[in-house]
Amino acid sequence: LGRIESTLPQLLEAIDEETADTRSATLAIAFANLRAAVEEGRPYAEELATLAKLSPGVMDFGGMLEYEDAGIPTARDLTASFAEAREAALSPQQPQEESSLIDRLMASAESLVKVRRIDEAAEGNSSSAILARAGAQLEKGDLEAAVKEVETLQGPPREAFAKWLSAAKARLDAEATMQRLQNILLVSLGGGGTGAILE
Repeated sequence: LGRIESTLPQLLEAIDEETADTRSATLAIAFANLRAAVEEGRPYAEELATLAKLSPGVMDFGGMLEYEDAGIPTARDLTASFAEAREAALSPQQPQEESSLIDRLMASAESLVKVRRIDEAAEGNSSSAILARAGAQLEKGDLEAAVKEVETLQGPPREAFAKWLSAAKARLDAEATMQRLQNILLVSLGGGGTGAILE
């Protein structure tokens, strides 16, 4: 009996350590599942709820909650939708009824001739120059720089990019939030063996 009593504290400590290791592994797996869903553009409400349940009061998911049921467009999706929005933004405006014959002829000619600069060196504040720079940044994988360029658009071109901007900002916010959550988890897990799952 004395021997059992003397070893009981060690046994309890071992059980506590095993429980902590199990919780750490579960947290890491839950985070990995959430990150995969966000990166792939899939809905992630279930993954978000699981992570929140495992760490109540610790996680701040920011704007990610708004997109949990629909998912956030991926970088590839944003590149594709950028091209569509650019066509809409740079398409000539329809002439008004009272426009002169010359104005209507010019508008028709502009609709037939489309010259687009797609290089980063495009200069000026015209919509075509701004979108050329934004497109170049997007092709390089710099979504943040592309967003900054698009935000300088004015009038109808800006309206044409409203939906794209909203999705792009959601992607940037999600990436920043996921990085912050990873840092929180690494600290809470003590940077142990589960770090490999988070990386």
